[in-house]
Amino acid sequence: MMAVTLKQIADSAGVSTATVSRFMNADPSLSITQKTREKIIKAIEDLGYDKQPRAISIPRNIALLDTTEPTDLVQDEYFDTVRESVAEFSRTHNLTLTTFTTLKDILKNAKKVDGFIGIGPRTLTDRELTRLHSALPHGVFIDTNPAPHLFDSVQPDLQQTIVDAIDILTRSGKKKIAFIGGDDASPDTHHRKELRSRTFIEYATSCGLDITNLVYDKGPFCVETGKTLTEQLIANHKEAMPDAIIVAADSLAVGVLQSLAAAHIAVPHDVAVVSINNMPIAQYMSVPLTTYDIDIHELTNMAVTLLTQAISRKRERTAHAHIGTKLVVRSSFVPERI
Repeated sequence: MMAVTLKQIADSAGVSTATVSRFMNADPSLSITQKTREKIIKAIEDLGYDKQPRAISIPRNIALLDTTEPTDLVQDEYFDTVRESVAEFSRTHNLTLTTFTTLKDILKNAKKVDGFIGIGPRTLTDRELTRLHSALPHGVFIDTNPAPHLFDSVQPDLQQTIVDAIDILTRSGKKKIAFIGGDDASPDTHHRKELRSRTFIEYATSCGLDITNLVYDKGPFCVETGKTLTEQLIANHKEAMPDAIIVAADSLAVGVLQSLAAAHIAVPHDVAVVSINNMPIAQYMSVPLTTYDIDIHELTNMAVTLLTQAISRKRERTAHAHIGTKLVVRSSFVPERI
């Protein structure tokens, strides 16, 4: 097959060769209408230019739907890193990124973008998600999977992480393991426990562990929730504390360690603590935190890749990816063997 030339693309799109060249090189000074941009992209795809041995990344406009709300410094830092990583990989993939914080705004601008990446708590209802899909059928959610039948998603493999945490604690001789987590923020799933809580209950029970009154998972994922839930745990088990606590996120773990210290419960001597996220603060706590690392850059890279593939191929079926986590061992729990 003969290679497709810029002139062929220009002729098909009804523009100059120079315009096509500047478009493909993402020239920031190029000013063209949305209609012209769509004509160039259609010509590129119809002629198969992106299938040539020397493939290029077609410039596209994408939206970042950011539904995060300030909670506490630890949780905010996590989403700050996600935002920065999305921006970084968007540049790498030759994408123009525009941020929207409400459904109303992204719907108003839907015709100006080719797809979206969603981050933040699951605050959209089923009806809102359906409206979003009608306007923008190509979208990827990071960290959550609010509408698996409508949109792609990329998530850390939290289910396997909880299983691994229970296994590594029991192999180290821990027999009474508690869990501290948070609520699922979705208005349509308030009656269901969050994935980490569900997995802990199901797998711990299957392992024959007695977790009666050892699951505390009500409240947002923030430091204050971690403090409050740990105070409840201590009050209910002051005569026989668990010998280990699995915490759903580092933002909670900060509060967990604070409450344990206030009650003069030594970590890890009296109780081991294992968390999830590996935020920078984890290594600087009074007791450095053993936690499962989530590779945010891998999550966002995969999200951008899924989105660009879906747009280019006009993929109609959704795709979902889970990225594994890795245990980072610090003082709050040192396993006997990994």
